[in-house]
Amino acid sequence: KAGSGGGGGGGTLAARASLKGHTHTVEDVVFKPGSSEQLASVGDDHALLLWDTRTGTSPVSSVKDAHGRGHDVQCVDWEPHGESLLATGADDGSLRIWDVRKVGAPAAAAAAGCVHTFAGVHTGGIIRLEWHPRSPGVFASGGEDKLINVWQLGAAGGGGGGDSGAPPELLFRHAGHRHGKVVDFQWSPDEDLPWTMVSVSDHVSDGEQDGGGSLQLWRVNDLIYRPEDEVVAEINAHTAFVVNGEPPAVDGRAGGSTQAAAAAGGK
Repeated sequence: KAGSGGGGGGGTLAARASLKGHTHTVEDVVFKPGSSEQLASVGDDHALLLWDTRTGTSPVSSVKDAHGRGHDVQCVDWEPHGESLLATGADDGSLRIWDVRKVGAPAAAAAAGCVHTFAGVHTGGIIRLEWHPRSPGVFASGGEDKLINVWQLGAAGGGGGGDSGAPPELLFRHAGHRHGKVVDFQWSPDEDLPWTMVSVSDHVSDGEQDGGGSLQLWRVNDLIYRPEDEVVAEINAHTAFVVNGEPPAVDGRAGGSTQAAAAAGGK
């Protein structure tokens, strides 16, 4: 709550709680969706900590060296649908998915609760990740390699982002930020704009930071994430129309542009 400050009369905020457990800089923290007491945090001490303010100011669970020894954990997000999954990203470009129900007691080994590991897809540190607000199991990650990758857990065969050696969970890769690292992005909360995202990057020119940046608004082509049988039917109908002049037998839904970008701060 606000209290009275001295001097210039500015107010101060009193903390509801001070949570102690990290031994180095805290890089990211997130509440469990729908909860004002449960949180997850990551930091430069290489740890993932879980908190419940109803039990005190110490972590209720933790994973030491969550991405391996010596790797800073830079971002975390809590899946909003099942509420049992966490995603974390590290400075080595690796991503890990955690089942919080399996994360062990304080000082547990890194393997405890880790249900997926994605390594070697990002070639730089992960700065930001976020679960899709309406599509369970879908999340995006971005960072120092100037890329935003869109993932779907449990995918039998994703788009691979154009890379035949990529894991099947990689659905799509946005490569529009060519001049600097991706520093932030967010999925659109608008149900009328499915799979739409706004993203921001630093703008580096000729090896020097020019103080500018790039903001892009884009969406994933719906042919990538729609059910396969539906996509095949639409393509076949379109082919029949082009080749034989047959009117399309589908609803005529327009596919989205893979990259509809608006740039700020120069090209």
